[in-house]
Amino acid sequence: MTSKNLRHQLIGAAMLGLFGLGGCQGCDEELSQVRSKMTLNPQEVELNPVPVAADTLIVFEVGNPSSISFNIRDIRLSDDSDPAFVIVDQPESVSPQSTETIQVKVRPMFPTTIEATLIVESDADVTPELEAKISATSADMGLPDIEVDPLEVVFAEVARIDVARAEVIITNVGVRDLLLDDFQLTWAQVNEPPPPVEVATDGGLPATDSDGGNTTPPSDSPSQPDGGSATGGGSAGASAENSGNDMDGGTSAGASPFHLITSVPPSWPLPPGQSLTLELAFSPEVAAAYSGELKIFSNDPDEPVVVVNLSGQGYTCPVAIAKFLDEDKIDGLEPLDNIRVDGTDSYAQTAGGSISEYEWRLLQRPVGSTAIMEPTSARAQIQCDLAGEYEVSLSVYDDRGLRSCEDDTLRFSCVPTEELHVQLVWDHPYADFDLHLLKESGEVFDHESDTYFSNREPDWYPENPGANPILDLDDNQGYGPENINVETPLPGARYSIYVHYWDAQTDGDAFAIATIRVFAYGQMVGEHQLAFEADETMWQAAEIIWAESSDAGTQPLPVINLFTNTIPYPRPF
Repeated sequence: MTSKNLRHQLIGAAMLGLFGLGGCQGCDEELSQVRSKMTLNPQEVELNPVPVAADTLIVFEVGNPSSISFNIRDIRLSDDSDPAFVIVDQPESVSPQSTETIQVKVRPMFPTTIEATLIVESDADVTPELEAKISATSADMGLPDIEVDPLEVVFAEVARIDVARAEVIITNVGVRDLLLDDFQLTWAQVNEPPPPVEVATDGGLPATDSDGGNTTPPSDSPSQPDGGSATGGGSAGASAENSGNDMDGGTSAGASPFHLITSVPPSWPLPPGQSLTLELAFSPEVAAAYSGELKIFSNDPDEPVVVVNLSGQGYTCPVAIAKFLDEDKIDGLEPLDNIRVDGTDSYAQTAGGSISEYEWRLLQRPVGSTAIMEPTSARAQIQCDLAGEYEVSLSVYDDRGLRSCEDDTLRFSCVPTEELHVQLVWDHPYADFDLHLLKESGEVFDHESDTYFSNREPDWYPENPGANPILDLDDNQGYGPENINVETPLPGARYSIYVHYWDAQTDGDAFAIATIRVFAYGQMVGEHQLAFEADETMWQAAEIIWAESSDAGTQPLPVINLFTNTIPYPRPF
């Protein structure tokens, strides 16, 4: 070995001795600082007194004085703890140099002393499991007292998929807050649905042995664990864990027919002397009888659970059938035609039942139309006052008061058969507007060139009467319409449309909006509106230029020029 190598070994040995003997002072302290540690404060709690039938909250702090976080594995109350103690909030982990809280609620239901042990387990390196002792001595400081009205709800007869509603009122007649902890619904279908009613082939009412849903199941029908019938049942509820009142659960037999509409948060406080109204609904999916219970959980020490009995009967809906009385005329309807509709083929689906009420509704009509119909008769009539699309619906009620589940609808169109159709409507209930159609170079109120209320059928073309315009009627109070028709305009014919606000016929506001529409060959080719501030005003609304000629099989549309020119124009007579 050379002297150089020997020197290197001696130096290495000296350095090793230096670090091995004295180079790690304080290492144990540094290692302990990187080990996680859990603390729990307080570790003993004595409460005296706490009120009976009231919630008292106890807060514990879980601390981590180390520089490493740890996870909570379990937080629980010991098996011998009184059930009046409940853990309501807890952390999942604790970050370095921080604390988290555990909340325990106690609600004693009578004067006594009760105890519990809180156990906290973690993956901390130091003190991974800690306990806290809890003692609570309760005293009667006044109690809540629940009163529920009614305790039985019988829903009226309800058609399938229809809804009946009822109310249950909860009142706190005690001297401390009533805590409404939870609501739960259970239900059962207690008989089989009746057989469906079939319409007789001769168009008459069907015969059936069904009583509309009151069939009693056989005595040997197996019972259900929830107290229901062979046809099934279910339950739905809310609890403090789900924080809501979701009452629409059910089983394979279908969703619950009973529903709690009012939403109440868990443990909602009802002050003394105050009331809460719960809205309940019954909506059966099938025609059958149902029973159920609404359970109300509270902190009333005498009545912690109040049961409201529910029952309801679902029936099969009556069937609405609407038809046209004059089916052969529907395809040729024109403005001002009357349409007759009939609902007498509607029928009840319960044995011996009959239709007692009809309800017609006009769902669609052209803008500006004032068409109405008799709403409650078996047969009704509607006037097609404007060109356009119409839709009516029919619903019926049977002698039980049940409404049809589905409306029957009828649709029809009113189309002008004249090649040119000019329409005027307005939106003032008293005003009198007048429509004028002038031939080329004509003047308003001139019998030789103007079609209006005093010259409704001018004879402009004696040799071609189909080219003469006709005003169908003079509507002199409210809304219109006024229509001018030309069966076959001459090729290249030019017309001017004027609207005269004749008279407001009111001492109130004369403001009104008038609308003109121009139809050619049954389709609308022009629409124009103008607002009038006062009556005795003339509006030059539009010019119509009819096509000079048409190719075989085609109907070229006219040119429509729209204007907004107005001038004061007093009534000429």
